[in-house]
Amino acid sequence: MQPLTIARTVILLSVVIVWGINSVLIKYLVLAVPPLVLQTLRVSLASLFLAVLVPRAVWRKVWQAPEVLRPAFWAAFFSVLLHQICMGYGMESGQAGLNSLILSLNPLAMAVLAHIFLGERLTWRRLVGVVIGFTGVTLMVGSEYDWQFGGLGVGLSELIIFGAMLTFVIGNLFVRRAAGLISAIHFTALTQIFGALMLWPFAGLELAVSGRPAWPEEWTYWALLVASAALGTAYSNVLWNRSIQEVGAARTSMFLNLMPLASLVTANWLFAEAITPARWAGLAAVVTGIYLGAVHKESAARRLVAGS
Repeated sequence: MQPLTIARTVILLSVVIVWGINSVLIKYLVLAVPPLVLQTLRVSLASLFLAVLVPRAVWRKVWQAPEVLRPAFWAAFFSVLLHQICMGYGMESGQAGLNSLILSLNPLAMAVLAHIFLGERLTWRRLVGVVIGFTGVTLMVGSEYDWQFGGLGVGLSELIIFGAMLTFVIGNLFVRRAAGLISAIHFTALTQIFGALMLWPFAGLELAVSGRPAWPEEWTYWALLVASAALGTAYSNVLWNRSIQEVGAARTSMFLNLMPLASLVTANWLFAEAITPARWAGLAAVVTGIYLGAVHKESAARRLVAGS
C-alpha cells in the first residue's frame, strides 16, 4: 500500500465534505420524485459522465477480462444496488440523527472486515481512533437533535440503514480486490454502469406502486440532480475508490466520520442555525480519531525511514 500523503488527505476530506453536502441535497430532491427513482437517475447520470472518459480500447479489454468484471459486478451489487435501496427507504422513514450514527459505524466495520478478508492490519491505535471518531459523531449528532437517549428506539428503518452501511463496506472490499487490475476511474465507471442497470427494474416497480411523477418538473431540480450525479456520485467515487486501492480500505473509511459534520453545517447554513460548543467538541474528537486511525501511523513510518 502507498503512503497517506497530505495531497491524498486533502482529497479524502474534500470527498466526504461533498458527500455530506450531497446528503442534504438529496433530501431536497426527493420531494420531486420517489427516493429509489432519484437514486437511479443519479447513478445513471454518473455512469454516463464516467463512461465517456474511458477509451474504446480500454472497454474492449475490460469486457474480455473476467478477473475485472467479477469484482466490478459484486461491488455494484453491494455498494450501488443494495446500498441505494437501503439508503432510499431507510432515510425516508428513519430518525436522521440515529441514521447518521449507524452510518458512522462504517470505519469500525471496514477495519474488521478488511482485516479478515484483505489482510489489512487491525492495530489498537486504529481501533482507538475509530472509537474516538464515533464518539465525536455522537456529540455532533446528539447536539443537533437534542436526544433523550432513554427514548431512542431502534426499529425497521434503523435496521435498513444498518444494511446500507454494511453493504457499502462489503462493496468497498471488492474495490480493494481490484487494485492493480484496473484504474480507479475505469473500475468506478463499470460499477456505476452495472449499478444503474440493476436499479432500473426496482425504480420502475416503485413508480408503478407510488404513482408519483417519474421526472422532476422544474429545471432547478434537474440542475441540482446533474450536479449531485457528477460531483457527489461520479467523480467523488472515483477519488474514493482510488484511495481504497492505493492506501487501503480501513484507513480510507476513517474519513467518513466527517460526513455528519458536513451535513450539519450545510443544514445550519440553509436554516441559519448556530454551531454549538458540543459540535465543535465532536469535530475535535473526529479529527483526533482520523489522526490516530489513518494519519499517525503513516507519519511515524516516514519518521522511521528518515531516521534510518
